[in-house]
Amino acid sequence: VVCSNAFVEAMVMDSVSGTLVTLTNWNNQPRPKLNVSVKMTDAPRSIRSVQQQQELQGWKYHDGTVSFTTDLEWGDYILLPKQ
Repeated sequence: VVCSNAFVEAMVMDSVSGTLVTLTNWNNQPRPKLNVSVKMTDAPRSIRSVQQQQELQGWKYHDGTVSFTTDLEWGDYILLPKQ
């Protein structure tokens, strides 16, 4: 996982149902418009933020990498279910 801010820590967990990305903001300031890239073999069905309780729009999958933008306060779980 690659994030556009060095003070955001990301952890990935894969399962048969999809991928979970845990984001932790160690900057003590909200990070609006954080860019995140995750290597995946296949495109996810959708991308959902648990903190925001909504699907993220505008994500892209290209050459084994899914990229999306999210507003991060202190932490979030991002769900990427398989097709």
